[in-house]
This record gives sequence, C-alpha cells and structure tokens, in this order.
Amino acid sequence: MNILTLVYTISCVICIGYSIPVPVSPTAAASYRLDDVSTNLLFNFISSLYGGEYPGYQFYSSAECDSCKKIVGTIITDAASRKAFDEVLRASFTLVCIGILDIRKYNGKAMCPNITEFYGPIIWYSIVNSEFSAEKVCQYLHICPKQERDVSRIPQTPLESDSLLKNPTPVGLFESDSTGTVIRFVHISDFHLDPNFKEGAPSTCNFFLCCHDTMTGNNPAGMYGAYGCDLPVTTANLVLNHLATLKDIDFVLYGGDNPPHDLWAETYQSQMDIETSVISMFKKHYPNTPFYPVLGNHESYPESEYLQDLYTNLTETLSRLWSPLAPFPASALKTIGHGGYYTLMLKPKLRLICYNSDYGYLLNFYTLLNHKNHAYVEHTKWLQDTLAQAKKNGEKVLLAAHVPPGITTTSEEYGEWFTNITVPYSDIIVGQLFGHTHQDHFKVVQQNGKAVSSVLITPSVTTFPHQNPSFRIYSMNSTTFEIIDYEQHFLNLTKANFLAKQGKTP
Repeated sequence: MNILTLVYTISCVICIGYSIPVPVSPTAAASYRLDDVSTNLLFNFISSLYGGEYPGYQFYSSAECDSCKKIVGTIITDAASRKAFDEVLRASFTLVCIGILDIRKYNGKAMCPNITEFYGPIIWYSIVNSEFSAEKVCQYLHICPKQERDVSRIPQTPLESDSLLKNPTPVGLFESDSTGTVIRFVHISDFHLDPNFKEGAPSTCNFFLCCHDTMTGNNPAGMYGAYGCDLPVTTANLVLNHLATLKDIDFVLYGGDNPPHDLWAETYQSQMDIETSVISMFKKHYPNTPFYPVLGNHESYPESEYLQDLYTNLTETLSRLWSPLAPFPASALKTIGHGGYYTLMLKPKLRLICYNSDYGYLLNFYTLLNHKNHAYVEHTKWLQDTLAQAKKNGEKVLLAAHVPPGITTTSEEYGEWFTNITVPYSDIIVGQLFGHTHQDHFKVVQQNGKAVSSVLITPSVTTFPHQNPSFRIYSMNSTTFEIIDYEQHFLNLTKANFLAKQGKTP
C-alpha cells in the first residue's frame, strides 16, 4: 500500500464530509480501516505536542504497535518514489488530523493546517533519513517494546510527587557535616506566557489551549488565570513581584519554556517576541541579580524541534537576548549561539553547566537522526570534556537543563546517555536541576541498584495543565556547595482570583 492509499482510507473512515484530492480505487481503500485503537494512538500523539499524555511506553498495546508499524512502514516505502512531503501529502494529512480531532470534539479545522505544515515535513524527513526500520522507529517512539529492552537506570515514574500541595513547607534534602554560610538561589521554570489570555474567556473549550476571547466554551477564567490555560501577563508580574521581595538571593536559574502552548498559531516572530517580553520582565523586577537561562523545547519554532544546522538563527538570537541577564563570559555566549549550551563559574570552585536537552526529547523528531548527527556528538564531547576539566580543577558542578531524563517523552538512549556521563562525576556534581514536566518531583540515578545522585525537577509558573504557579529557592552550603534545603513558593490561584473579585491584590 502506498502512503496516499493509507491516508485516503484513513480519511474515508474518520473524515466524513471532507474530500481528499487523491484518486485511489475502492478496492485499495478497503485494505485498511482505522479502528478505535489507531484513532486513539494518533489523537494522543497529536495532543502530546500540546502537553497531553504521550501514548504508549510503559503500557504497550500490540494493536497500537501494529498500527504504528503500518503507518511508518508506509511512509518509508513511499519515500522511494516521493522525494519530499509535497502538497498532496500536506492536504491529505491535514484532513486526517481534522477527522481525528473532530471525533474528540476539538476544532481540527483551526488547528490542523498548521500542525501539518509545521510537523509533517519534519516527521517525514526524520523517519526517512533515520534509515531505521518501521519497527525500530516505533520502538524509539515508545509505541512498540524492544525485543531486548534497554532498561534505563533512571526510574520512569516519579518517586515522590505533588509535594507542592501536600507539603508547602521547606523540605530538607540532605544533612551537611560541614559548616559554612549559605548560598541561596532561585530555580524557576516554564512561564509559558500567554499575551492573548483574556479574563472571562472560557477555560474549557474545543482547543488544546483555552482562555482566548476568540474561543467559545465554559468556565470563565479569573483575573490571575485558570487551570488548563497558560500564564497571564498579570500573574507573571505578580510572581516576579514576589520574587523581588526575597532577600539574599545570589542568582536565579531559569529552566526555559517562555512561549504558550497554542502552537497552531505560533510563528518564529511570536516565539522571539515572547522571549523578549519575559527577559524584559526579569530585568525589570530583578535588575541586579544574575539570571541564567537554559534552552527549553518551546523556544524553538516549530515548538520542540531542534537540529543545530537548521536552528542557528534561534540560538544566535537567544545568545543576544540572554547576554544582558548575567555576566556571561564570551566563551559562554559563543556556545549558546552555536548550540544552546554553555558553562561558566558561579563562584570560585562552583561551576554551572547548562546543556541542550532537546537531543533527548522524543517530540523533537530530529532526535531520530542523533546517531548520524555531528552536532549531537560534538555536544556530548563538550559536556564530557567540561566535566573532566572541572574535576581536574577541583570544582563542584551545578548541572542544569530543561527536559529531565527518565520521563515518558524522553528516549531510553537519553536516560543511558545521562547516566553514563554523570555517574563518573557524581562526586563533583552537587545538583541536577530540571523543569519541563510542570510537576513537583524528583528522580534517583542508580548504578548497579545503588542510588548515586538525584534529579530535582521544579514545577512550573504556568497553570497549564492543572497546578498552581510555583518556584523554588535552594540553599547551598557555601563551603561544600551541597544542596541542604529548598523552599517551595506557590500562588494559590483560586484564592488569588477570589481576592481579585473583591478588588484586592493577592
């Protein structure tokens, strides 16, 4: 079966009322029918681009695996005669997307054209040029199990979660035998600022992100936001105002992801406009404290996609935008512009290393090409060399990135890559800090069944999909640089909106 027959027959089943410009015979069309399992798989795959639950991984379905292999196999076979993701495929896949979203009562007509425009060519290119079999692609995407599964040494489920709501008091992490003064720093992540947020707009609607006045639905959003929506400018300023009142903060580590989740409406310019807005807010509220950002998956255009050779304009722009936030050395600005990663000294003998975690994120479909990507090899060598030099110099290291290893939307290869690189340097790495999940949890890195280090994941400032705006303040021993404690700060969104209705400021 060729790709057009597959797309046509899918659309025959789920896109009632739409026409498709692909002439195939009814006999060929009858050879494939999209069942409920396949529809659910494709829907979850589309919704995961917006932050929805990723399909598969721990609970494999043989039916989903078979469907994935059939779709990917058809793409691979078709590539022999079709040299690009052309206009016919673009129109065809748009109709399939519309049909799938319409079944789930989403506005596919509004969202699908750009979903296909942004992601269709990248998915097609990455699958075809990976030179993987259909089964291997589906294994990599966690939709099919591996025959001999490589079990990551990082647990795939949080060991502890929801401590934001259950225990908002400071949580001690380690006890230190050393004496010394305390270094305090903020870890804040995932603003997802939405300039189109509108108070009173519906917070439940037929889009993946709501609270825009052009949408129809229920549950009007409050002044300071709504669960299921991204961050209003009002709330961003409220959080940063609170941050500015805190005393004795040595620096701020920002975990990335400034743009909102309405990726069907994004443009490169809108992505950069949000970056500029958030950075301006940082400088306004905290003019004298260094801010050290990392590259999030939402910084890219389209969101989540990154291949160094194609995205130098992005990283060079970020290097320019980030430069006023802290005293970056020229070497750091150079590697930011080159590949979205950097290292610098925070204090004498305390080094910050921020690497590019897009190389481990499954929804960056270019990661299918990691095995033949010179930039990935270069980035890995840079990280290994930087850690080796830090150890030789007698330095301690604070390691940071956006996407943590060991979650459902990261590859097993990323978990093993992370473990293999960091375990040999666990004696000098004093903290491994991430964001991305919007949740409050941690993971344990193990070697031979023994805990070696921890991965600490701060929750988000955005309320998407359903949590209070939050950030952390870590305390470090200034002599040993051990992390000895953290405080969790959060905004009670329900209370804030209630006070706003009374004309009061939270």
